[in-house]
Amino acid sequence: MNSEIFHAFPNINSRMTASAFEQQKAKLKPECFKEIMAELSQANNAPQLLDDKYLVVAIDGSDFDQPFNPKSKNIFQGKDGRKYCQIHVNALYDVLNKLYLDMVIQPRQKMDEREAALTMLKNLDKQEKDFLVLMDRGYSSFNLIETCNRLKHCHYVIRTKAGNG
Repeated sequence: MNSEIFHAFPNINSRMTASAFEQQKAKLKPECFKEIMAELSQANNAPQLLDDKYLVVAIDGSDFDQPFNPKSKNIFQGKDGRKYCQIHVNALYDVLNKLYLDMVIQPRQKMDEREAALTMLKNLDKQEKDFLVLMDRGYSSFNLIETCNRLKHCHYVIRTKAGNG
């Protein structure tokens, strides 16, 4: 952490300690990161498209640990019986332009990747540009497939489980 702070703030008068950075970081709300992401993606005026037609995006989710707080709404009990503070972030990523375009943040114990994907796909379809979305095995469901079929600009590839899936 000290090395990263040193490189980010070469002027010693603007630099803070690693401890001060960690304490201030706790004040940031998740909405702050979504706003930064939205500003960055809007700055990309001429996105690279597949065959000059399709925006290529991928959707996936990840769990993120937070410092434990017994008052948190994000407490999750793992299979090992221990309690964690975790959030689940579902992200829509522009593969060719290397940008995150949208995200849905959920408490880990209430995560619903398919519902998050539906929300992000419907938002993307409103931009009225054709897109190709890639999703992994956790997303295959009749509801999601039918929704993709009904979205005017959506083309999709969903990896499914082999066998009885």
